[in-house]
Amino acid sequence: MLSLDPNDLEKLKKERQRMHEEKVNSKKKEYISVQQTPATALELAEAILSPESLECLLDAALTANNPEQGAVHTSPLQGFPTEGTSFAVLSNGNAAQIAGPASNFCSTCYNSSGVDTVTLNLQFSLSSNPGNLTFDWKFGTEENPRSRLDFFNVLVNGTPIPGFPVTPQDVVLAPPTPNDVCFNNINPTIQTASFDLSPFANQVITLSFQVADTTDCIFDSAAFIDNLVVEGCIQTSCAPCDDTVDFCCSVVVPPNFTIDNASVQVGFETNCLQCVVEPCFVNVEIPTPCGSPLNCDVDINSVRAVGCIPFYVSVTGTHNQNGSTASFCCQGVTCVDNVICSICLDEENPCAPGFFDTTTVNTPISVKLAGTDPCGNQIYTISGTLRLPAC
Repeated sequence: MLSLDPNDLEKLKKERQRMHEEKVNSKKKEYISVQQTPATALELAEAILSPESLECLLDAALTANNPEQGAVHTSPLQGFPTEGTSFAVLSNGNAAQIAGPASNFCSTCYNSSGVDTVTLNLQFSLSSNPGNLTFDWKFGTEENPRSRLDFFNVLVNGTPIPGFPVTPQDVVLAPPTPNDVCFNNINPTIQTASFDLSPFANQVITLSFQVADTTDCIFDSAAFIDNLVVEGCIQTSCAPCDDTVDFCCSVVVPPNFTIDNASVQVGFETNCLQCVVEPCFVNVEIPTPCGSPLNCDVDINSVRAVGCIPFYVSVTGTHNQNGSTASFCCQGVTCVDNVICSICLDEENPCAPGFFDTTTVNTPISVKLAGTDPCGNQIYTISGTLRLPAC
């Protein structure tokens, strides 16, 4: 970052304040802007998301110093919208009043501390085989490119994706062409970001778009966002339900011991399991007042258990001659990727802490002599099933 002489810095602050007061107090407008109304988080999401990705949106939330920091635009600006008929603008100033020539000075203060921040959080449920997250964007600013006072950031689960955050120093900026926005500098071409979602299979993720300044609110900046695609979240038909998980391991028993099949004990751990709610649809026959029933796809939520269950097995054997007893043990890990139950879309999410604590062992448990090893020891296989909890 370029450091300024204290006198130059003071002059810069005064000039910023002068320009801000001039803008606020001016009664004469040099242009007629297309006014947009502030938007809710859901309206911003609907403007940004592709239709298929909107299907797996679980929640949308907007945090801002002022509701005017988020706006949906339907009139073309800077090549936007890139998909559909609308796009979203997030700004540390007034996102609804950015249309007009660059000669206009965009300056809006909502926070007396000089730090204006807006964050749009979008929550998605991903499938077991997600692809990439992509979106189109531009970053416009009134900030001098020498400074790093404003930024546009994009995060997944609180971690910036590659290429973000961007500041006036990090990207190529130029005067707007066409001259249809108030910012002196903006990306000359539409940018497309891409992020691999495969590490987040079967998870719920939070995607955050954020625009902020760090020291003052004199110069505004904004992010133009559209055509957000979340691959692998397209709603599919519901998978079959299976709330049981098989386990199996082998114990080695000396030749002079007899196994008591009824003595088997099984311990297990479920803290490696994750509970995931994913949207899907089922086809149902619906009666109608006109007589002929309809076959319709109805949206529901499937609850899936994903992860692994470490298990530990012991069985008691009795010595054939002296009557002494001993426990023979084995252990293993069984993988889980099962839909265990279904709920309506408006039902409460059952995936609370401790959800898997009611997992049980089904009986009977199978104990079978599978053969002997070269030393004459008996090899027993012990197998059974665990039953996962219902919704």
